[in-house]
Amino acid sequence: MIDLTPYLADLNSTGRGWEDSSYSNDACQSVHFEYSTDTRLKLWIDSPDPNERECKIGGRFVLVFENDESDRDTETMMITDNWQAIVELVAETHGTVKHWQDNTGKWR
Repeated sequence: MIDLTPYLADLNSTGRGWEDSSYSNDACQSVHFEYSTDTRLKLWIDSPDPNERECKIGGRFVLVFENDESDRDTETMMITDNWQAIVELVAETHGTVKHWQDNTGKWR
């Protein structure tokens, strides 16, 4: 089991509201940030050891945007082993999603 505390601390420094959303049947642990009841960022966090990872898709961290009312309800934003790249994209995305929700319904 991965201690999510440091990950949540880093993510919450970009905008409060990140919380553990891990579920026992999931392949790996996750955290999420809800923009509304229909939209959220979700981050899957797998094992630091590539040989122990459940998901063999190319990175330890998988950041997705979920929109329950869209035809394409999950959009992969980044797959990486680089934690800092995730934090930077999350910080940038908070403003973009707010703009997307308030205005055009499209990514800037």
